[in-house]
Amino acid sequence: MEILETLLDIGIDMLDGFALLYLCRSMLKECRIKRAAVYYLFVLPIAAVIFAFNHYFPTVGGMVVTLLFMLATVLALFRDKMRYRILWFCVAQVLPFAIDITVSKAILEACLHRSTYELMTQGGSLVFYLYALMTRFIILAVDVFIAHRRLSATLTEKDWLNFAIIPALSIVANMLVLVESVWGGLGPVPAVVIGVLILVINVFAYRQLLHVSENAYALAQEKAQARIEAYKVEQYHRLIQQHDATRGWKHDMKNHLLTASSMLESGHIDDAKAYLEGAADRLERDTFVIQSGNTALDGILNAKIEEATAAGCKVSLRLELPARLMDEIDCCTVVGNLWDNAIRANSVLPQNVRGIKFTIGPAANFCRIRCENPLPPAGALPPKNDGQEHGIGLRQVEAVAHRYNGVYEATQDNNIWQADVLIPQTAVEGWSRMYAYDL
Repeated sequence: MEILETLLDIGIDMLDGFALLYLCRSMLKECRIKRAAVYYLFVLPIAAVIFAFNHYFPTVGGMVVTLLFMLATVLALFRDKMRYRILWFCVAQVLPFAIDITVSKAILEACLHRSTYELMTQGGSLVFYLYALMTRFIILAVDVFIAHRRLSATLTEKDWLNFAIIPALSIVANMLVLVESVWGGLGPVPAVVIGVLILVINVFAYRQLLHVSENAYALAQEKAQARIEAYKVEQYHRLIQQHDATRGWKHDMKNHLLTASSMLESGHIDDAKAYLEGAADRLERDTFVIQSGNTALDGILNAKIEEATAAGCKVSLRLELPARLMDEIDCCTVVGNLWDNAIRANSVLPQNVRGIKFTIGPAANFCRIRCENPLPPAGALPPKNDGQEHGIGLRQVEAVAHRYNGVYEATQDNNIWQADVLIPQTAVEGWSRMYAYDL
């Protein structure tokens, strides 16, 4: 019987660790450990610390050490912003506290007239283990309810901070209720009311945040679709302009050839060569329009190249496209945000160093979309005109990559910022090489 109780005790502690890691993995995005089986091995050290706290150091100091160890584990396992890691750790602690308080007061004390502490100190009562297992499964059910729909990448810092106030205050309320001596003894009814309120308020706050996230995502999708339609119209007008420019060059070609021929006949070979090279460069500029067959991609690339060259950026373009890349909205999101980020970074640099190198091509079993630009000095970027913080566009790029089971990675080396998006491709889809230009 003693062995069974010990195993149940360890199993309950492992459920506590699993609930923490499950919620954090579901809500945070940049886990350092990709394989779930390896990730959940960290349940074991967390369970060991909780077991030691319950049986050897059941003091306020022991509780603080336990919470700090679990927080350090979450911080080490993820690369998300510090505030997000701390936020979801707090949420993962609020839920068990609130449910524990509610269940223990409503069932143990109100119905059985026994406290959790009494059951724990009576040599491992079976009623205690049944109660503990029930509360852990309730906690897991609430975690699954929260985590089954993830937040989009379009939320602002203000949205996150407004939500973070709720779990932060709830942690304080939970601690005050837990240490009943502060209240001079808290009866079952007030404790149940407080526990239920804490639980409901936190779940409601998250659902509201999810609603804001969905609305922001829907609005972003509408804007992206509108941009795509605008790019298609612009692409149509560019093709008309290219056709007119080509007709004009065809009409003037005889005069250009006569001029070059006259220079050659008079012995001005270098002048003729320079004239023909200048004419060729101007012909390329006047008639350059990307026509890959992907209208959305063509439209956004032509628009962004025009914007970049107008901003004084040298553009290097290499395209080797797969038969199928992404749908139009996702393509617009990835390519548009990468170019916007690069153009904005170049805007604070001297004219002689401005440049963007953009490539799409195969990389093993992936299509790699890469954008490179010189790295601006720290703090040099001005605030955005729309009032949003920097980085939202790149978070949307990362979200699209994850949606296709791909990878987004940004690196800095030798004062060059490089962003890579890898989208899985099958070997049978085929590739077509179309463009390699330096403008």
